[in-house]
Amino acid sequence: MATVVIIEDDSDHGPLMRDRLEHDGHTVRLVPGAVGAVIAADADIVLLDVHLPHMSGLDICRELRRTAATADLPIVTVSAYATATDLERAHQASSSRYVKKPFRLQHLADTVAELVATS
Repeated sequence: MATVVIIEDDSDHGPLMRDRLEHDGHTVRLVPGAVGAVIAADADIVLLDVHLPHMSGLDICRELRRTAATADLPIVTVSAYATATDLERAHQASSSRYVKKPFRLQHLADTVAELVATS
């Protein structure tokens, strides 16, 4: 199983995602949107909300990619928006996957399992 870091400002979504992934046997950490917090949590995968109050999730994604310790970390960006432009921006930020809210928790769990298995 993996250590999953969730960066999510929605007080409903974060705990729901955490509970579902812990049910699957993962260790889950809810952390603030900071690269240092991801490194300190020794993450195997990051679930990253795109629209955070203090910094764009895509900026965090780019920062994670520029940091040696997290450059190859699977990153799943999560957002309520999924226009072609949103998807392209996530791709340009080097997001591994994009999951649109609302999502089925099983879909999220399957996405995490797939990325953990291939990384």
